[in-house]
Amino acid sequence: MRLTVRDRRSNPTPDPATFANGCANVRGRMKTFKDSLDQKDFVVTGQRRLHENDSADDVIRQAEILADGVDAVAITDLPYGVLHMSGLAAASLLLPRGIDPVVQLSSRDRNRLALKSELLGAAAIGGTSRLLQRGDQLPDGVLPTSKQVF
Repeated sequence: MRLTVRDRRSNPTPDPATFANGCANVRGRMKTFKDSLDQKDFVVTGQRRLHENDSADDVIRQAEILADGVDAVAITDLPYGVLHMSGLAAASLLLPRGIDPVVQLSSRDRNRLALKSELLGAAAIGGTSRLLQRGDQLPDGVLPTSKQVF
């Protein structure tokens, strides 16, 4: 079954299956983190910390700079509980450009259902690398009225 979503103006939006297939076509020549781990004795990763005011062009440009010198580009997930672009959104910008990001998922601010949803989303867009982590305790004074979920 194929589902296409249309907006109010009846303009077609990209079908998720078509997007994932487009990434799969790129993957034939894309260097993945798993390939590096299988083929090398020493692997280097670089981390792209996302910020609230990052644009799509910022994420792409900086990841492309990193990608030339590392085996994997890790995309952070709400470090210190500070709002920024979704890691999955950033991954969806990088995959069509031949960069297989390591999407980090922190359990600090998500319940099990939310984590499963993010994992399914990462698989749907064609990402092959994920890093699941507990997440850091927020420093004192950062979001003092919020309750952390672990």
